Amino acid sequence: MLIDPKYYDEYIEKIGEEILEDRTKNFLVMLLGTTGIPIRGRTLIVKEAFLFLKTMRSKLINPPDISFYPHRYGPYSRYLANKLRELHGDGVLSIDGNKIGLNGRGHNVLEKVREEYKPEVWEDLVEFRIRLDQKGTDGIMKVVYEEFPDYTVNSAVRDRYLSRKNKLRERGD
Repeated sequence: MLIDPKYYDEYIEKIGEEILEDRTKNFLVMLLGTTGIPIRGRTLIVKEAFLFLKTMRSKLINPPDISFYPHRYGPYSRYLANKLRELHGDGVLSIDGNKIGLNGRGHNVLEKVREEYKPEVWEDLVEFRIRLDQKGTDGIMKVVYEEFPDYTVNSAVRDRYLSRKNKLRERGD
């Protein structure tokens, strides 16, 4: 879609307002922007979103109602994946290889999202995201697989992330 340059600022402002009103897009902007560090791939974004909603829901302003279901790599939400694609179409994401983060326009939206939170709550969200980043992909997957086994029953990589102790417990040994 081509936009007449004289209406560009209005168009960008309208997109920002629509993102702020969409609870899921708002949440994804918060997730991607808390630390400013891109997340490696859509699968990991879905896992981090899942953990945020399971662990930090009480801290989120008007959290989205996203349903996750067991999938090939653990909990998955087609709805969330579609919202991520929409954000890319809205022009607020930066995708460099498999690293997904916010671009300049996304950071402008993030500033408005951030205003909704008290500073101490925002710090808690940032700290949680930093802890996830420190775990890395394998650590995040291990947390998901060990703490939320109901979401991993259809997983193709389940054994890779479950510890021997959890495997024995699941078998009833």
